[in-house]
Amino acid sequence: MNLLRLKVVLAAIEIDETAVTTLRTASALAAAAGARLDLVHVVHAARDDDARESKKRGEQAVRGLLSRAGIDVDNTPLHVLAGDAAHSIRVLADKIRADVVVLGPHRQEIDRGNRLGSTALAIVTASWAPCLIVTERMRLPLERVLVPVDLSDTARGALVVGLSWASALRSQRSDTDPGVRLTALYADQSSSERGTAPVPQLEAELMHVRAAAGTWSGVAIEGPEIVPGDPATVIAAYATEQPVGLIVMGTRGLGLDTPGRLGSVAGDVANRVDTPILLVPPAVWQAHADAW
Repeated sequence: MNLLRLKVVLAAIEIDETAVTTLRTASALAAAAGARLDLVHVVHAARDDDARESKKRGEQAVRGLLSRAGIDVDNTPLHVLAGDAAHSIRVLADKIRADVVVLGPHRQEIDRGNRLGSTALAIVTASWAPCLIVTERMRLPLERVLVPVDLSDTARGALVVGLSWASALRSQRSDTDPGVRLTALYADQSSSERGTAPVPQLEAELMHVRAAAGTWSGVAIEGPEIVPGDPATVIAAYATEQPVGLIVMGTRGLGLDTPGRLGSVAGDVANRVDTPILLVPPAVWQAHADAW
């Protein structure tokens, strides 16, 4: 199991009031990880002449947002592209080898009760890099990471990613005082009472992760925390009641679920909480699950 190495953070920017939060989170994440910050903004235009003018206006608008966010305009790579947003962002992320794509919610979608717009949805279900969805600025260093588990390969891969992020972005304390805690949360839909005996398979899987992590990770792995109820409700309530700085969840797609959809639980949780959510796409969690 390897430590997380973020080399390139790609922030996808919409021209709206949520962009400053996205920019500040992406900038702080890049600084904490010693990574390069790249920005991308996609414009829509039917003709080449329209595209050139739209890209010019888009670049000016993004530079204004950079100034508001306190980010160095001249030393931050900015990619202004024309075309389909989801496809353009995925292609660019692959080209520059982005380790994470940071996305904010679209204002129109928030007004309709959704945190994930169609562009974000299309990216996180078919990306080769995890996608960080931020509604509020991410608090760094991380102190508590929440990873829902359910004995699936999706959850196993997300658990490995969650451990890596927790270790890389924790506060530096001591071996006896871990700077961050990772909580494995299991929603027990078959039980109506808290305190159900832990599922043996969950205990075994967490023991596997603890053994693989050893002492190098600096992460206290807690759980499994077993709470009765449907998964989306349990996860959202836990993240709201506890000081959770990051939720890590696997997503579905690429033939594993209805094309273009998140798993229903991940999508529901994303629409309920303000906590930053790291969505791990199939290309990432499957590789970790195979190695498991």
